[in-house]
Amino acid sequence: EIKMACLLNMFICIPDDPVEDDPRFGNQTEWKIGMKDAPGYSPGNCLFGCICQPCALYDLRKKALGGSLEEYTCCQGYIWPMSNRAGQCGEKSSPECCLCLEACFCAGCSMSATRFLVMDAKNIKSDPCDNRIIRFNNWLQLISCVCQILALFDDTFRDAADIIRLIAELVFCITMGCMTAQLYYEMDESK
Repeated sequence: EIKMACLLNMFICIPDDPVEDDPRFGNQTEWKIGMKDAPGYSPGNCLFGCICQPCALYDLRKKALGGSLEEYTCCQGYIWPMSNRAGQCGEKSSPECCLCLEACFCAGCSMSATRFLVMDAKNIKSDPCDNRIIRFNNWLQLISCVCQILALFDDTFRDAADIIRLIAELVFCITMGCMTAQLYYEMDESK
């Protein structure tokens, strides 16, 4: 119980406010379900997003684009450094292949781009708890990276770095599953 209380307190310390200069700050609509509730509303899609991320990402983007990839560009132009090159990477001649590569090799960016696309299309504002979950995930990824670098120079960090990397990867998979379920629920309920 003490460990859970410490983890909860650490999680609460993570800010839930929108990022500075959030382009969706003025949006009025709320998500139909938050990421924290998504596994309960859509457990199959949550599991799909955890276990088979590339397939889920491909299907989500296609669904967010209305079932066609005619308007597909790399990360839909949302993610730097592709924001200034979106549409110039061969997407028009082979959108299926490009989206498949994006989903396989840039999972986090691909999910963020699809999430931004849906938020912009439906005028959805950032959810404070979602912000906290995403920041916690990002924080763990950063800590994992730092520990892996430390382990290169000092072998005493190797075991800790591996454990933290495993935890960070599990949290990433769970976060992706929650986002997948949230996005499917949002798009399915809007029909």
